[in-house]
Amino acid sequence: MLARSPDDSLVDGPEAAAMAARLAADGIEVAVVDDLTGEHDFAWRDGSQVARLVREALARLRDAPRRTTS
Repeated sequence: MLARSPDDSLVDGPEAAAMAARLAADGIEVAVVDDLTGEHDFAWRDGSQVARLVREALARLRDAPRRTTS
């Protein structure tokens, strides 16, 4: 999961899109969340946004198809 805020002055939208494209090209399924608020590290200091991201990530894992190994 890649998450960013439109207010982020360190990682802009095109950079986040490039990160997501690179991960996808490497075969990694990635979710992009771009509705955080605040500057680059505000989500970590705030805590509630990180908690929401953790809930979303866990829900995605719960709902993902199960992979079997041979």
